[in-house]
Amino acid sequence: MKKKIGLTALSLTLVLSLIGAVDGLASAAAAASTTSTTVPPTTAALASRSTAAEQGVRRGPDPRWIDYGNCGSGYTACHVAKAHQRAGRYQWRNGRWFAWGTDRVRGTWGETWAVFEREARRVRAYLMALQVARHRRDLVNRWSGVANCESGGNWAIATGNGYYGGLQFNLGTWEAYGGSGMPNQKPAWYQATIADRIRVSSGLHHWPRCGAYYG
Repeated sequence: MKKKIGLTALSLTLVLSLIGAVDGLASAAAAASTTSTTVPPTTAALASRSTAAEQGVRRGPDPRWIDYGNCGSGYTACHVAKAHQRAGRYQWRNGRWFAWGTDRVRGTWGETWAVFEREARRVRAYLMALQVARHRRDLVNRWSGVANCESGGNWAIATGNGYYGGLQFNLGTWEAYGGSGMPNQKPAWYQATIADRIRVSSGLHHWPRCGAYYG
């Protein structure tokens, strides 16, 4: 009976040892499995990722961009081109395509130098018209005091006394300083222009009483 008990104890010890060994192998396998998922990527894998990340990268300025430099004074086609460029429109360079990263780009249809020149002419004409209108308005304002004194501010007056318009020109003086047609039929700025020629040439003595209201 004692012998059987001893054998049984020995068998139990061996079984427990085997179970421990199996558990140890399982733990080692699990650890190996975990480690394999955190192994740093190979050089090839890194290169592949780098290539993928660089796809679509734009190196350098947009090839549609043109540096127009210093456009100088006035308002020229160069200024128009710069303004359009700032608005996101690019010069149409004969429909030429450019590679930019993975994209192919080109200018905006119709954005040609001829278009820039035409727009610049229109802008210059508009600015000139504003300047002329301002000059005429200022001229009439300077002579309005004289007109109020001479004719009550009626630039179209013709009473039959030999004097015409807001500044009461006689025809001899009017024509001598470049006036055409009848003074009273001309706009106020035209009459003021002729009057200003007289003032520059010989002063305000043609309006001996009302000349004091000039300016």
